[in-house]
Amino acid sequence: MPRLTVPGLSLWCLYTPPANNHSGRFSWSFHIQGYQPMGKRVFDKANFYLRRGDRKRLGRLLRKHQYLLNSQNSMLVYKAVWQYPGMLQWLLSQGVHPDCKMHPNDGTPLMHAAAEGDLQTMGLLLAHGADPNARNERNELPLGFACSYEHWEAAELLVQRGADVNGIEDAGKTHLDWLTLGKKEPGIRMLRALGGLLYDELGSGK
Repeated sequence: MPRLTVPGLSLWCLYTPPANNHSGRFSWSFHIQGYQPMGKRVFDKANFYLRRGDRKRLGRLLRKHQYLLNSQNSMLVYKAVWQYPGMLQWLLSQGVHPDCKMHPNDGTPLMHAAAEGDLQTMGLLLAHGADPNARNERNELPLGFACSYEHWEAAELLVQRGADVNGIEDAGKTHLDWLTLGKKEPGIRMLRALGGLLYDELGSGK
């Protein structure tokens, strides 16, 4: 295969001989040194602007590449929650979805905020449409994270904002089942006051 090489660019020419009444043809392929897929380059640029707090350029990029608003790979919301909290509200106001994950099967930012008991971040995410009943690949819920880490105020906030107090996670247990097994009395009282039930009580509505 003939190959033409210039700095930063490699170009190949392939000739296919005539066959089955078809004439021969040339085809070309090329490789640009340092080339990255468009998506990755856009993600890198978006994260660079986020890191610098450059709202003007990041806003322009979001308008041009609107898949960034719902991307499960850009990590804009995650990075704002963890590293650049001053940018979180602005990102959400630009239409970036609050449930964008680090990976399609990973948890949502709300789950991680609940695990930290970060009421301010949780409130902001919920106000912009975060799903209080979102599940990850392990069937975990935001309320389960809040209860597991004993953040009772965070758990109460989630229920007030629409989380199912009797959501069933793994092993067919409710949040109250798990707290009862762990003998977490403050959490048990809190969930009971909010209508929490054991799995065995669900059918009877006790």
